[in-house]
Amino acid sequence: MSTHSSDEDDPLKEYKDITTVRRAVLDTPDDAGRYPGLRAQASVASLSPSPTLTKVGKSLRMSTLVKQRVFWARIARGRRSDIPEDADIFILYTIANADREEWADKTYEQVKAELVDPEWQIHVEESGDGEEDARRRFNEFMDTEIEVTGEKPLPGDPNVKYIPIPNSNYLLRFWPGSLASAEYCMDFVETQPNGERTAVNAPEGYAIRAAPMAPWMATVCTEIKSIERAYGVAPERIKPGEEKFILRDGMVCQLVRGGEVLFNFEVPSRPGVFGGVDILRPTRA
Repeated sequence: MSTHSSDEDDPLKEYKDITTVRRAVLDTPDDAGRYPGLRAQASVASLSPSPTLTKVGKSLRMSTLVKQRVFWARIARGRRSDIPEDADIFILYTIANADREEWADKTYEQVKAELVDPEWQIHVEESGDGEEDARRRFNEFMDTEIEVTGEKPLPGDPNVKYIPIPNSNYLLRFWPGSLASAEYCMDFVETQPNGERTAVNAPEGYAIRAAPMAPWMATVCTEIKSIERAYGVAPERIKPGEEKFILRDGMVCQLVRGGEVLFNFEVPSRPGVFGGVDILRPTRA
């Protein structure tokens, strides 16, 4: 017997309606020089999570919602160190979405004159009500929230979890992605001689596969490519430490090295992510 919760009983319903923009953060362009992971995939009008999710999210990071102005500023400043502190959000947004390789050799002044300023004029013309109204509308847009998937965790994030890889200096690192899509992120980190853990791209010979929940179930194990490779970025062109995998809450995977399965692992799962219905596991009475 199975039970399905209705929309009225689903604590994630309001959150699903919020889903503004899902971002799969890529810091390496594909062969055409594009950053497809930084493009909007969907947008709706709602701007804030439900009280239930806000309360739970304080300790469990149920969502990865962040204001657009915060996110784009972080991306832009991570890509260029010459952006003035007083640069406005339109400048930061435009730089964050620019073709990194095309503008890499340009100074900030050149980027602003040749890219940002023309883009701003187009935005003003499209708004149709003058520069002041265009700026107001853009600022309102930047105050909306987006849902981020794939951005590497910030230092000290309490929601990061690890699985050590036996007989190596590597670990698998996990952190929450999109709640609405039940996405969980993973990458490889390496323990340095001083004890620090540094993100690295997938070491040569390692692979991730989706695995059956139990050996008597279907035995087809599909390899899961990193989001960079899935977008067609050649391994040698992925920026060091930027490669990451997008998995799903609760799925079982295999870590493979040289064709040999090292171990199976279960991706962390957030409460309520499965349509608002919790999964209960037996315990001793």
